[in-house]
Amino acid sequence: MRQGSLTEQYVTRTRNKQRRRHGPYYVHTWYEEGKKRTEHISHDEVRQMQSHIKNYQKIKDLFDDLLDVTEQITKGGNKNKQTVSVK
Repeated sequence: MRQGSLTEQYVTRTRNKQRRRHGPYYVHTWYEEGKKRTEHISHDEVRQMQSHIKNYQKIKDLFDDLLDVTEQITKGGNKNKQTVSVK
C-alpha cells in the first residue's frame, strides 16, 4: 500500500533544430512529514504501483467511513436509535 499519485510525464528535447518527445516517464509523488516527495518508477513497476495506490485509497475511504459512523454513534448518544448509514 502506498499513498500519493502516479503521473506520466514526457520530456521534449531539441537537437539540430528538431524537437523530439521522449517518454513516458512515470513519477510517484506523495507527502511525508509535510514535505513533497517524488520517485521515478520504471515502466515494469507501473501496474504494481497503481495497485498499491488504489489499495491505499480504498483503506483510507473505509477508515473515513468508520470515523463517520463512530461520530454518528457517539454524537448525542444515538438517543433515537436512528439507523447509521455507511457508504
